[in-house]
Amino acid sequence: MKQKLTTFLLALLVFSSLLLTYRLWYGHHPSRQVEPLDEKVPEKVFFELPRPLEDTITPERILVESGDGDGFYLLRYGQENFNLAWEEISLALQALTKYEYRARESLGETGAGLKIWFNPPLPVGAGTPWLQEDRYRELAKLELWLDGEESWAILQEKSGGDAMALKLPGRLATLFGEAAFADSTPYILLAPELPDTVLSDRLSGGEELVVPLSPPVLPELVLVQENLDRESLVDAFFVDRNLVRKIQEKAGAVIYTDGTKGLRIKKGMEFSDPIREKSLTPLAYLSALNACNKYICSYGGWPAELRLKQLIIHSEDGYRVGRACWEYYWKGYPLVGSNPALSLVFTSSGLVEYCRLVYTVRSLGERLYQVASWSSALEEATDFYDRLYGETSPPALEAIDLVYYVKGGPSYQPVAVPAWQVIINGKQILLQAEDLTPFEGGDQ
Repeated sequence: MKQKLTTFLLALLVFSSLLLTYRLWYGHHPSRQVEPLDEKVPEKVFFELPRPLEDTITPERILVESGDGDGFYLLRYGQENFNLAWEEISLALQALTKYEYRARESLGETGAGLKIWFNPPLPVGAGTPWLQEDRYRELAKLELWLDGEESWAILQEKSGGDAMALKLPGRLATLFGEAAFADSTPYILLAPELPDTVLSDRLSGGEELVVPLSPPVLPELVLVQENLDRESLVDAFFVDRNLVRKIQEKAGAVIYTDGTKGLRIKKGMEFSDPIREKSLTPLAYLSALNACNKYICSYGGWPAELRLKQLIIHSEDGYRVGRACWEYYWKGYPLVGSNPALSLVFTSSGLVEYCRLVYTVRSLGERLYQVASWSSALEEATDFYDRLYGETSPPALEAIDLVYYVKGGPSYQPVAVPAWQVIINGKQILLQAEDLTPFEGGDQ
């Protein structure tokens, strides 16, 4: 009898063990909500909603031919004429529902009255606000031609191929009124064919570069760093503050981390989430553009003076990675420095790196700079390039522009001073606009 009882108990134990094991593996597990002792888990913070796509991409530059045909007006981000011209072209492309194409050659010798360069490229076609019912592609350049009473847009794709002419609604003649450019600086065409007198034996020409006909006088700019609420930043990057540790560095920086990602705030901010950098999923350009828009608006916001300068998608160690950066503009002049105002790295898995140090213009400085001539700046930049690299074959002149260079002023007050930015064979050279001395670290 005792032996039977022992056998029964053992069998019962084995059965209960099997039953509990089954329930552990396959049973229903009700979720549990664990409430913190003293505070609630905050909702995710967004500084602002993402912009509409039509406000995300803007041209790199717009070139308008003057009425006499002997010069040009250069329009860049932050200028009133730039905003008006791009808005009119953008709305025309958005409103178009009937697409009439021609070969470019059929327009004859009319010539382009306005040229627009896009960097990053402009997505048009299905899924975009522009040419919504047409095929999808990405434009690197658009030329506006006037043929009698008709307006035609010559569309040049980033991928190359033959450019086609698309008929636009209306004449868009208001874009070429001389009165609209009464206060603008006239420019002249420098390249693609460099004049014989301009270092033609030492440089090869670039694509339709223009330079100011008369050097302007430009003021120094007094800058101030943007002020973002630190607690809101932490809440934006970390959903659950209960998991976040705060570390104070001796150098004054503050680090927030939850063990997988980190946010460092001192002079500007740096965010890193390395676990997201390994993604094999492809990144489409339009998806990447929307992601950039979401990230900058969510984490600090998108000031009106910031322009998306670059968006590239490439492979790193077999993984698909997107990189983007923004520049701050003041009345058509970009503020450049050792690093862009804002940059980020991302994959299809999410944000990997985010760096932000944005200066805004507080006031005009007391000093005025008489800008040296473009020819003197180009000669000095070429000499500087030759001293550094000493190439035998003529290098390519890719860009020459007037910009503002950000540096520390008296008592560490940040200022921006006028500068000539010359890019030769991919190398950036920054010269003080008045005396043409190279800035320290001005070759990149």
